[in-house]
Amino acid sequence: MSTPPLYAMRIVIIIFAWFTYSAITLVVTLSATSALYNGTYTNFYLSLLGIIVAIVGVAAYIIAGRQFGSLKKMSGFGEESVVTGGIYQYSRNPQFLGWWLLLLGGCLVTMDYVSFALLIIAVIIGVMQIIFEEKFLLDKYGAKYGAYMGEVRRII
Repeated sequence: MSTPPLYAMRIVIIIFAWFTYSAITLVVTLSATSALYNGTYTNFYLSLLGIIVAIVGVAAYIIAGRQFGSLKKMSGFGEESVVTGGIYQYSRNPQFLGWWLLLLGGCLVTMDYVSFALLIIAVIIGVMQIIFEEKFLLDKYGAKYGAYMGEVRRII
């Protein structure tokens, strides 16, 4: 089992990550919404593709969240088993995938450098968090999570 400092560090990382994710998502989605509302998007078909990608991302995020369960379970606290069914049999991190698809959709609508830069930052922070969480989950679940890692890809 993890030592108490690892739990404290995990909490700090989760809080930092969620504030960062919220800010990035707010900026990208408001920018895309504004471009659609004002008609300032660059290309109709690219914007339509962006909307579809964003909807798929939101759907994946919602499905993954519902299948995984509570926020307590999402943070890895209080859960006694590894969730491996449903959408989690295809991706160990479908919520990150959904979130990144939402941001990519917004980028396709706006086609601006700021949105793409925020997407890159989001992916970097997300991958760092995933790597940290995988170490935590390996420590918590041992061989069971290790076997899951061997069977299911990290993202897609």
